Amino acid sequence: MKTKVCFTFDDNFKESFSRIAELYESFGIRALFACVGRPPSDWEPIGLGDWKIWNELVARGHAVEPHGLDHSNFSEKTEDQAREDVLECIKIYRSELEGFDPNRSFWHYPFNTDLPSVNPWILEHFAGIRTGGTGMNTESDLNSRILRVTTFGPGDCGSHLRETIDQAERIKPKLLFYCMHGVDGQGWGPIKLTDLSEAIKRIKGSEQFEMINPADLIPLVLRVG
Repeated sequence: MKTKVCFTFDDNFKESFSRIAELYESFGIRALFACVGRPPSDWEPIGLGDWKIWNELVARGHAVEPHGLDHSNFSEKTEDQAREDVLECIKIYRSELEGFDPNRSFWHYPFNTDLPSVNPWILEHFAGIRTGGTGMNTESDLNSRILRVTTFGPGDCGSHLRETIDQAERIKPKLLFYCMHGVDGQGWGPIKLTDLSEAIKRIKGSEQFEMINPADLIPLVLRVG
């Protein structure tokens, strides 16, 4: 059985997300974007997208999913604060993103750092959770509905992505899940768009890997069509 591969792109970058979406469409696939519900004001200079753009991406078949209310670290929150963050983020998404349904979406923890004590509660609201790890997800991870991504930064992540794909060829996990941010120098741990293109080409051309669309993550964890 082929290792399924999914990349996710974080943090609301207008230009990068538009370019990533166009690249994915050129390969006949769709991208997964994890966006903060209410970005911090000091993010404005990096060039943020907005709900109009996110809705346009969703209409084209891409996925936009919650990445926290304001990108604060859940390891520094109480359980009550964590629940308030999640509920307010759901409220914003339901108000702003056409057709949003948390039961058909993942909760993408900011900083890829979860608060384990609230994970069961979050799973009552979402199809699954994304947090940090090796990115090599086993059958047990899929059954838990808590998927692990790996990432690299603050420098360019292209070499790390290639090494991670090499590792997946040896380990053969059920799912390789890799987290990125902007392209061509934008944001933390960016990747050159040419390197991203080469990685997608490699995966789509391999007999060992299957590049999946965001919607394909749902049946992996819920075992439904």
